[in-house]
Amino acid sequence: MKLSRPALAALAAFVFGCSAFTTASSAVNPCQVCYDLYNRCLQLGQLDCDYKRDDCLRRKNCPLQ
Repeated sequence: MKLSRPALAALAAFVFGCSAFTTASSAVNPCQVCYDLYNRCLQLGQLDCDYKRDDCLRRKNCPLQ
């Protein structure tokens, strides 16, 4: 089954959101959550992973690399 681009984007956003919730609920270090989400984003092959990581780090007052 071949998915259209909007359906694939929606699926990727859903998976990213679920992973964010799961990671955030089990992690102790809030900065590590951002890096875990970044790694998951890379695994999914998304293109805006650096932006999402940096945005997450800023929101949690973590140092940027």
